Amino acid sequence: MHQSTLPSVKSGKYLGVYIANKLSWNIHTQSTIKKVNNSLSFLRRNITSCPQDIKAQSYKTLVRPVLEYAGTVWDPHTATNINQLKAVQRRAA
Repeated sequence: MHQSTLPSVKSGKYLGVYIANKLSWNIHTQSTIKKVNNSLSFLRRNITSCPQDIKAQSYKTLVRPVLEYAGTVWDPHTATNINQLKAVQRRAA
């Protein structure tokens, strides 16, 4: 591109989804889990004394969209990725 060589990378972020050169979704799953854990930590610190319906609404608003974003594209198909995502959802519950 413009007489310069583009570097080869192992993964790249496109529209919020990490795409690896071997089409493995491990990097994206790890990134998603990190984002969700940060959101859950924020919620735990700030809404511990709120009613249950507020906590549920906060989860549905701040956490679930991150887990479900572009799910049809990167649908986790390995047992490791599925178990990691289920563990995050159990912690949220």
